[in-house]
Amino acid sequence: MKQCYKCKQEKPFSEFYQCKSGVNKGVFSSYCKKCTYLYVKGNRSGRRKRCNEQSLKHYYKKIKKQPWYIHLNYIRSRVSNKDKSYYKKGIKNFLNTEDIKLLWFRDKAYLLDKPSVDRKDNKGNYTLENCQFIELVKHREKHNREKIKTHCINGHEFSPDNTYVNFVSRRRQCKICRKKSKQKFNLRRKHGTNKVPKSNCKKL
Repeated sequence: MKQCYKCKQEKPFSEFYQCKSGVNKGVFSSYCKKCTYLYVKGNRSGRRKRCNEQSLKHYYKKIKKQPWYIHLNYIRSRVSNKDKSYYKKGIKNFLNTEDIKLLWFRDKAYLLDKPSVDRKDNKGNYTLENCQFIELVKHREKHNREKIKTHCINGHEFSPDNTYVNFVSRRRQCKICRKKSKQKFNLRRKHGTNKVPKSNCKKL
């Protein structure tokens, strides 16, 4: 019999874990199996929080010393994420920490308010020759396709009477197409199906 250090109850040796290797081989633990389980279960969430906090502190310290590192992380996440358009287009990253550091000081990104990595050729990869640091506002203006579009996908013109601006995404939408999609949604809701009934398709 052995007394548990935690619950102070005397229990048989089978209720204690035994060390199987090392210097303490054959020695029984001071906590019984039940108290060990409760102790580990209670500290698991706290241990995770502490680890996350420490890793975040280390990451923020690194960003302060090396501000170009965060831009490299963004590039890697864009290229490796299968859901994003970068991965689907086959765009790859050939930049490392030394290359992004060279770009940072070459383009004097430390003088910019909000620096952003821009690809000169939008269809090209992330390479040293194809990348540059510019202001985020200029980057958005350069690749803003919404200003270039004059018609929607279905060929309706973006006139003042036919244009709806989404207050969340700030993107333009065609009012005619929006009205049709609402009508389709209402028909689906009415019939309780995901597909619009064929008899009602001609009305739209």
